Amino acid sequence: MLYQFTRNTFQKLYDVVLNNVFITKCQVPSLSDSHLVVLSPLCQLNDSLSQLYTDFRCFKLHLDWLIDVRVSMSLPVSLKTVEVTRGLQHISSLCSTALQQIACPLPQISIPSFPTQLTTWDVVLLSYEIPERLGLYCQWSTRVLFLLRSQVLGL
Repeated sequence: MLYQFTRNTFQKLYDVVLNNVFITKCQVPSLSDSHLVVLSPLCQLNDSLSQLYTDFRCFKLHLDWLIDVRVSMSLPVSLKTVEVTRGLQHISSLCSTALQQIACPLPQISIPSFPTQLTTWDVVLLSYEIPERLGLYCQWSTRVLFLLRSQVLGL
């Protein structure tokens, strides 16, 4: 149900966020399309990491909610879904650590409002929509991090 490339994408994200080049050389509402804003070549490292942190936390909240809804409706929950939520938690904690190391405050996360009256069909549709958006976001965020890395290395 979730993308096969998710593990590789998470690995790329981990590698780039953990890359010390960000830390040593630079001192600097629901599922939105905010990744398009981050792609500006003039974006700052701390703003981009803050946005990544916020967005990954938001996706994790959505997947946690989706798991709860599927369980309450007696629908099966994919092991990959659980694995991806763990990956989202891990990558957001890496972003949090990177933000703390560059002395940037952690952004406030607003809890999204989730629908309450759902049919089984709605849940099935959301089970495809949320991972699809996450996959797209992971692709864009990987590009943003590689762009930031190249800018920092070019300093």
